[in-house]
Amino acid sequence: MTATGIDHATLVTLHGRVQAALSQAVPGLKPPLELAEALLVRDLIPRANGGPLIVGLVGPNNAGKSAVFNGLCGKVLSPSRATGGATRRLVGAAQDPSTLTMRGDVRLVEVPPGSAGIEAALQAGSNQEWLVARAEGLPAGVLLVDAPDFDSIRDGHRGASESLLLVTDLALVVVTRHCYQNLEAVQFLKRWLGSGRPFALIYNEASSPDVARSHCAVLEASLGVSARARFYALADVAIAEGRIPLEPRRLEGAGETLHSWLMEESASPALAELARQASLRQLRSTLQAWYGSWQARDQLRAKLQDLAQREALSTAEAVAQAAVPMGPILEAFRRVLDKRPGLVRSSYRKGLRKASEGVTYVYSKLLGKLPPSTRDLPETLRQAELEALQPLWPPFVERLLARMMAAGASTDPDWTQSIARDLHPNRRAAAEQWVETHLQSDPEVWREFTDYCEQLVEEELDQRGGEWALQAMMDLAHILPAAVAGVIVVKSGGLLTDMAVGSMGALSSMAAERLSKFLGTQVAAQARARWVRLRREAWREWLLAAALPSSWPTLSADSDPHSEAIAALIQTLPESP
Repeated sequence: MTATGIDHATLVTLHGRVQAALSQAVPGLKPPLELAEALLVRDLIPRANGGPLIVGLVGPNNAGKSAVFNGLCGKVLSPSRATGGATRRLVGAAQDPSTLTMRGDVRLVEVPPGSAGIEAALQAGSNQEWLVARAEGLPAGVLLVDAPDFDSIRDGHRGASESLLLVTDLALVVVTRHCYQNLEAVQFLKRWLGSGRPFALIYNEASSPDVARSHCAVLEASLGVSARARFYALADVAIAEGRIPLEPRRLEGAGETLHSWLMEESASPALAELARQASLRQLRSTLQAWYGSWQARDQLRAKLQDLAQREALSTAEAVAQAAVPMGPILEAFRRVLDKRPGLVRSSYRKGLRKASEGVTYVYSKLLGKLPPSTRDLPETLRQAELEALQPLWPPFVERLLARMMAAGASTDPDWTQSIARDLHPNRRAAAEQWVETHLQSDPEVWREFTDYCEQLVEEELDQRGGEWALQAMMDLAHILPAAVAGVIVVKSGGLLTDMAVGSMGALSSMAAERLSKFLGTQVAAQARARWVRLRREAWREWLLAAALPSSWPTLSADSDPHSEAIAALIQTLPESP
């Protein structure tokens, strides 16, 4: 397949990709995709089914488009006023409208003209519904269409001109000395004609042919493409008042009329193909511009995603570090000692257990029911994590907002709006509530941490052994869990301990002393580090989901595969002339 010979099946495939990309695109990236879809659906794909040769009249306000249209038709069909702006919808004319089969979603509605033309053209209407009347003087198979001025103050006029140019095979551009250098007019025309769409220039109300020729050359230079032909019409009050028809004449050659040139030009079998190639080139440039913007935004998305993950991970580690559960470590002592019954007298072990049961009973009578010690996430840990988050949340949000904006989010209106809304201070309560609602245990994490603690205790026992070490471990494994219901949450990096018991006398003091010595060991440090590594990933995701509810789903999504597929298909489209 050559670049100029792209087939129908490839266009259909490309349309599917464009639709998929459009469904996922942010508002800022939708306009070029919408134009690409319109080119495919309304022009390029339907061309396989044929249709009339569409000749479209376009131009700024009060340039004389309707007068040119009526002159080509040989009668008044499109309302025309000296002040301009009469035509408010697309009006067509054809030798026999009933024989025309339109491509795309355009529907022709044949209407009889009144004395001043098609009156319905004075009212706004759908760009997919064209009013059409008979004009026997037009070439067979040609649909001549008059469009509202594209620079009108009325809503929808520009859209009507763009709708027409989407499907136009030959554009007749009408300008005057007042608008041929107008920046808005030039930019509009360049967008639609710069890809090589065939067009002719009609310079209306000229003071002389030389002036018309000079001004046409200036306009062509601004557009970067040349017209197939150039015509002019001298300023004439009778024409402006509608008393005589407007009949532009060619600037080159023998001065043939626009009508006679159109009769000959429309017979060219190559004209429709030239228009098709122009649409393909316009499609390529549109998709290339979109893809460049998409790439830049995707790179920014990846950058913001990485930054947000790093910021959230830092806060997640702080939360996990501030709330390390000691229950699994103490339980590990108990299990290790149970595996080595020969090292300690059984009666002494039983005595310790009875003592622990007594402490538990007294504690329950004085201070209420003890929370159970389980392998699942203890409630004390849940509360400790939520309390740890409280002072960390405001600086996390402020830092995240500042760094994301500095990293480039402020350059993208869509990201700016979404991120600023998510990280607004008034969302703090909702975000913290989200975390509290979704905070949950992970049995696999708890099990892995428990197994790791047992491994650490085993290694400590094998390396250091000794009766004193065993005694200390037994105290921790039996007395301390009873005093604090099997769960002790270590805060401030493990240097302080929330004993969860108000006053337990000497027994509590002895346990605290043993625990204080133990917390300084390498075993405790390693256990804390492992817990932080296991817990931080879940906390990172909770923080991001809570802080960026509308932004994070897009930030964390993978690159759109349809975009890369479109990039590959772009290469099959012809380049600009």
